[in-house]
Amino acid sequence: MAFKKTFICPYCFSQHKIREAEFRCTNKRCKDFDDIEMTIYENGDLNKPLKGKKTFKADSKISITLPKYAFCPECEKKTFKVVCPSCHNALPEATLFGRDMIISIVGSRDTGKSHFIGVIIKELIERISIKFGGNMVANDDDTIKRYETFFGRKLYTDLQKLDLTVSSERSVNNGAYKPLIYILNFPHKFSLPFFNNPGKEINSFTFVFFDTAGEDLNSEDTMSTLNKYICNSSGIIFLLDPMQISAVRNQLKTESISRSSSVNWESTARSDDIMAVSYTHLTLPTNRE
Repeated sequence: MAFKKTFICPYCFSQHKIREAEFRCTNKRCKDFDDIEMTIYENGDLNKPLKGKKTFKADSKISITLPKYAFCPECEKKTFKVVCPSCHNALPEATLFGRDMIISIVGSRDTGKSHFIGVIIKELIERISIKFGGNMVANDDDTIKRYETFFGRKLYTDLQKLDLTVSSERSVNNGAYKPLIYILNFPHKFSLPFFNNPGKEINSFTFVFFDTAGEDLNSEDTMSTLNKYICNSSGIIFLLDPMQISAVRNQLKTESISRSSSVNWESTARSDDIMAVSYTHLTLPTNRE
């Protein structure tokens, strides 16, 4: 299968041409360097830069493709590890070969975004992908660990509600979250000339789930700086809080409204405001149904 011409990093959501991707040395004996790009992505504290092996561009004269491997300019050892030039996170193979499926879950605070993500991932892995003859797996151990820690254990083992997502402005200096990344593989049949049996190939999709705090969607400013992933999304799932609909809210008693939500609805972003900001950044017509 041929490489794509461009890709979207599933971590920082920046878009690059394939030839702009970099390699990282994997030789444990090679020298460590200050990794500024990774430091900015992780915590933004350049006074305490993270260390990492050398990152570099492949020495290739082919403008639209990326070689399978490259040689480290420091130790001259071969490496197959490809990283994003913007954040230096390792890129899944499906990001370069397959389709990018960034799924944005948006909505006001306390509308159930985290619960939706926790459930839909489990359903995709254990039921939906299998039913259609495919399989969906976590991209790395970090995704497995974070899903189990922040979603799976509390929802399916402890049978408890999830805590409200902490705003990126308070939890991470530069406003970055780590998304949950999964690889969905589907076998695809195709005909082989002069052969009786059909051939098979695997279609790969990189699924990226990004959990945001509702207050991070309050304005165009936070949308542009903290939620640029929405602009590159393949699909947007918008969760609505009925209590933000005045026609519904006005028919209920105050105590009923208070019991229905753990946050003050008056201080949260309204659903129509969030939709307006989303339309602006996606350059969609506001009358689109």
